[in-house]
Amino acid sequence: MPAARASQPFDNQSLPISVRESVWLGDDLVHEGHPTISTGFDLLDASLPGGGWPTRALTEVLTAQAPLCEWRLLGRCLPSLVQNGGQILLVAPPQQPHAGGLAQLGVPADQIVWIQAKTPAERLWVTEQLVKSNPRGAVLSWLPQVRADQIRRLQVHAQSCQSPVFLFRPLNAQREASPAPLRTLVSLGTGWNMCASSSAVARHAPVCWNCRPSPAA
Repeated sequence: MPAARASQPFDNQSLPISVRESVWLGDDLVHEGHPTISTGFDLLDASLPGGGWPTRALTEVLTAQAPLCEWRLLGRCLPSLVQNGGQILLVAPPQQPHAGGLAQLGVPADQIVWIQAKTPAERLWVTEQLVKSNPRGAVLSWLPQVRADQIRRLQVHAQSCQSPVFLFRPLNAQREASPAPLRTLVSLGTGWNMCASSSAVARHAPVCWNCRPSPAA
């Protein structure tokens, strides 16, 4: 019986550029030990790896109830992200941000940057530039039309970004493969109840909690 040959590490540099950009290596996805940001909800924190939203990685949020879900989901974590001069960078939100409502959450209007990008290409370009700049605070980008290879490129840049990066997409995107390390499906229940099912906890039932905002300090 011939001796087994030792396997050689896969070198994607030998591939054509057009193919290379669509290849994911395992260590592109697994980056343990990076800090996380508390979601502000104990039940949700307990269900996520590291106990909160990851930094140095993309978080993809899928919802059929934009823009209500986004603010209820992130409302409690945003105040901690604007401390020490951080900014909340918004790329093409579906509606104009309500400065008064965000102020009640603890996010001053002068720490919100709203960027209007109309076409899918503009949204993607602006998001990529923000992530590459490694800003202090958070990047929230609405990308209803984006390809998997484009998300992959964003994820590569996000690995060097100290702040959380959230991509908001429609619920039907769950049929598409995504390179984002964390994908969360979010829906609103009655009252202030919210439910989330995460790719990181796919074997568990959806997590449901009350998302009534806490008064700003």
